[in-house]
Amino acid sequence: MLDHEGHVEVITNSKLSSAEDKQLNFDIASLESLQKLSSIGLYDTSVTGNIVALKSLQNLMHIGLVATGVMGDIATLKCLPNLTMIHLNDTGITGDIVNLSSLPKLTEIYLERTNVTGNINNLKSLLNLTVLCIDITDITGDIMDIETLRNLTEIGLSDTYVTGDIAYLGSLLNLTKICLDSANVTGDIVHLKSLEKLEKIWLGRTEVTGDIEHLKSLPKLNDIDFEYTNVYGDEIAFHEFRKSSGLSECE
Repeated sequence: MLDHEGHVEVITNSKLSSAEDKQLNFDIASLESLQKLSSIGLYDTSVTGNIVALKSLQNLMHIGLVATGVMGDIATLKCLPNLTMIHLNDTGITGDIVNLSSLPKLTEIYLERTNVTGNINNLKSLLNLTVLCIDITDITGDIMDIETLRNLTEIGLSDTYVTGDIAYLGSLLNLTKICLDSANVTGDIVHLKSLEKLEKIWLGRTEVTGDIEHLKSLPKLNDIDFEYTNVYGDEIAFHEFRKSSGLSECE
C-alpha cells in the first residue's frame, strides 16, 4: 500500500487499494517498478499522472482510478493483455474505445464522464463483458451492435450519441440495469418484458414508446424513468403496484 506522502511501503497480494482519501497524493509513475502488481484500486483520491506509466505492468488485471487526477489515452491499455476490469470514470482519460477491442478478458468497462470517443460497434467482440458504462461521453453507434454481448448485466450509455431500437436488448437475458436516458434510441418497451432480472430501466428523454403495463410481470423491476417519452401508463401507479406486491427494492 502507499503512505500519505505517496511512498510505496508494502505490496500485499500484488494489490494497491484506498478509497476516499484525498490526502493520498502521488503520481502513478511511481508504480512503474511494481512488475507484480495485478490490481490498482485508488478510488476518489488525489492520485495524478498519465496512464502511459502503467503499460509495463503486464500482470495488471484491474485498474481502478475513479475520480482521480489521472489522464492519458486509453490506447495505452491495449498493451495490458490481462485486463479484466477498467474503472476510470470521472478522470481525464481520452482516446478511442476501439483500443479496447484487443482485450478479450475484459468483463467491466466504466468510463463515464470522460473524454473517450468511438463507436460501440468496436466492442462487440468482447464476449466476456458484463458491465458497459460509458455514460455522458461522445460515444456513438447502434445498440444492435451489442446484441452479441450475452453476458451483459449493466448497460450505461445515457447522454451519448448512441442510436437504435431497444428491441435488440430483448435477447440480453442477464440484464439488470439499462440506462439509455437522453440517448437517441427508439422502440417499444414491450420488447423488454422477457428480461426477468431487470431492476432498473432509465429511458427518459428518448423516443421509446409502449405501455408500462408490459413491465409489471418483471419480478425485480422497481426503478423506472420514462420522463419525456412516448411511453404511456402511470409511473406512480407502477411503483404503488410494486409496493403492494411486496417486492424487494434495488440496492
